[in-house]
Amino acid sequence: LLGTSGLIKAYRSAAESCIMNAKIIECTIDSFFEIHFQYEQINKVMRLVKNESLKIINQVFDTNCKMELSVRQAKYGKVTKQFLEIENLKLVVP
Repeated sequence: LLGTSGLIKAYRSAAESCIMNAKIIECTIDSFFEIHFQYEQINKVMRLVKNESLKIINQVFDTNCKMELSVRQAKYGKVTKQFLEIENLKLVVP
């Protein structure tokens, strides 16, 4: 019923509407790891978490502390190396 030109206009309008209303979703590839440390080291650990914008998945603060973290895969090597420089910190990779 629309004819060729009517269909072209309808499809153009629908495509334009989809593009204008679309939302861009940024996805990252993350690596997960766990660290175990003494409570006295919490300032060093939290400074590193903040400076590297790490995502805290889970945390337990006691005499022996534990944190599950995620980081962009591209920064994984750099971040884990920095954690291993903290004395008596144990890094656990799932």
